[in-house]
This record gives sequence, structure tokens and C-alpha cells, in this order.
Amino acid sequence: MARFDVFQTASPTDAPRELLGQVEIDEHGQLKLLRSAPEADVALNRAIADLNGRAGLTMKLPPKPGQGKFAIVKKLVSRDDPRFFEAIEDNLDRWHNMALSPAD
Repeated sequence: MARFDVFQTASPTDAPRELLGQVEIDEHGQLKLLRSAPEADVALNRAIADLNGRAGLTMKLPPKPGQGKFAIVKKLVSRDDPRFFEAIEDNLDRWHNMALSPAD
């Protein structure tokens, strides 16, 4: 299991990232909320329920050569795929405006 701090990503570029809380991710890619800022509790629980409730996550990938610069490429990544953690990060960023950072 690994612990990560969760930060808000939708803020002005000059503003420091806001710490929302801390999660633990187990070997099956399930997230568990360890603590949260009071104002972030609902958003964190919603994001965790969303990610934990799926058998796999869709991850947005860069287009391959020849697909065009604006091509949209997505891949379903199952929980047993080594890239599943990347899919968690991608989904947190795209759908919940959150980012993970290893906890101290």
C-alpha cells in the first residue's frame, strides 16, 4: 500500500496547490480516504467512489504518428494492468481536478 497527498489542480498558475487530503492505494488500485480538509470531504469521497466503482479506467493517450495532432486516443486500462496507477492519476486530473503526490 502507498500513501498519497491529494491536491486541487484547478487554480491559477501562481497560486500554491491546495492540499485536499490523503489517500492510500492498495495493490488492487482501490483508494481509501485517510484524512481530508473539511471543505474537501464531499469531493474526495465522490472521486474515490467513482474510481473504486469501476473495473477499469479510460486513460487519455497522446496520438500516435499519423493520427493527427488533434486525434483523441483513449484506452481502457484494467486494474491488473501495470499502467493502472497512471489511469488513476489521469482520471483524477481530467474528471475531478485533483493530483496525487507521494506522502511524506
